[in-house]
Amino acid sequence: MRTDSNFASSEHIRQAASISKALAAPSWRVFVYKTAIVQLYGMHERFMRELSDALAETISQAYASYDELPEAIQNSHLRLSLEHFQTIMRSRTADDPIMQLKSAMSSLVGCLSGSVALTKDAMRSHGANFRHDMVRDLVSRYAVEIPKWSVDMYWKGFPFGSLHGIYASPTSLIDELADRRNDVAHGGDIDGVLDNAMLSDMARAVYLYDLWILRVAARSLLTRLVDKYGMQIASVDHYWPSTGASRLVDVGSKISVGSMVFIQSKGVELTTVKSLQKEKTTIHSAEPGGGPFGAVFGVAARRGNRILALPLRLAGTQESLWSAATVEPHPGIASATESMVMASGA
Repeated sequence: MRTDSNFASSEHIRQAASISKALAAPSWRVFVYKTAIVQLYGMHERFMRELSDALAETISQAYASYDELPEAIQNSHLRLSLEHFQTIMRSRTADDPIMQLKSAMSSLVGCLSGSVALTKDAMRSHGANFRHDMVRDLVSRYAVEIPKWSVDMYWKGFPFGSLHGIYASPTSLIDELADRRNDVAHGGDIDGVLDNAMLSDMARAVYLYDLWILRVAARSLLTRLVDKYGMQIASVDHYWPSTGASRLVDVGSKISVGSMVFIQSKGVELTTVKSLQKEKTTIHSAEPGGGPFGAVFGVAARRGNRILALPLRLAGTQESLWSAATVEPHPGIASATESMVMASGA
């Protein structure tokens, strides 16, 4: 075997040239495209399944009894639980279907007896890919309604990058991702191999879509908890539009700068206390019996609006849902999505 440096160098160059040629070949680009599509859809589906589990767990912990759940959630849970029983009995891979069935039935009986323990396997079940309609069906089981994307400022600027003029909406992009994943998984004809730029922007759009669904679901659950368990802690009898300040007659419990509160008018607005005053003096907290107070919130609180808060037992749930409802896209998402598809060298 020759080991001199000249041979080694020339052989290395020859191999490198051969590899570069292979990377540029159409077959390699198709392989990278297929890998990116399957990986991207897989992350999207996993996120939706994990979101369903998180919603089921949050609701189970937050509501005091099964009867207090919104009717839409009760109906979905009952229907899906019965379907889940049938799925267990038809399964050919379950280790012990009878034991699984007993466990699932015991959970449902417990709910009907008053406790809240939504069966995650049942609530997340799906018979189709997670296109937009399937996502909408999934979150509707938790009484969550997805708004039209076009009226949500979250989507300002879409379509962006190489997607401009290609996809009319984020929802149509999600639908096509599912179609392309099926073509790849089932050996169907590939209808146009997307280049790196488009794959990168598609990955970014899918990430933003999933984050959007999380924000919508968290805000919906939090609003429903306020409707059910919200306690009035103050009312507004005057509002100054020029300063955004509201006058509170008094407070029913202590509130402080930074406290999470809910402004109830025609709907419920989630916000925080930005500043407090008493007799034109800035204060950090307002105590019952010390009113009236001046207050500035993150949103306008007008005359007749009620200021609500959730009970202390829901403090952890409130914080988690608030965090999810206001989460912002990661600043590095553009570079992160580009790295998913750089392997093709296109």
